[in-house]
Amino acid sequence: MLTQEQKENVEKLVAALRGGEYQQGQGALCVGETNGKFTYCCLGVAAKVLRISEQEMKKFHPTFLPLASSGGYLTTEVAEKFGFDRAVQQDLAGRNDRGVPFERIADYLEEFVKANLAL
Repeated sequence: MLTQEQKENVEKLVAALRGGEYQQGQGALCVGETNGKFTYCCLGVAAKVLRISEQEMKKFHPTFLPLASSGGYLTTEVAEKFGFDRAVQQDLAGRNDRGVPFERIADYLEEFVKANLAL
């Protein structure tokens, strides 16, 4: 079951995914483009929701390893702030990397909250 803080963090993530501020990318939490802009996996957007900078994300995986590798997910500490275990992260990363739009990932996260609320 999600705590109130986790629920609120997921709701912030849903809003960020729908807000249009983040350009979706695949294969890493965050990738710096040559034009100085960044693309994000939905998990990278989650990190940004918690105000984790791109430089700090590099600490999770110094070379921006692909999400399929062990270093490409959120740290346990950060993931816990959303109530995401490894399986949830893998599911989200898989959806993102298959090109599922942020809007549909946001829909999935709303269902995740409903399914994990304490009654």
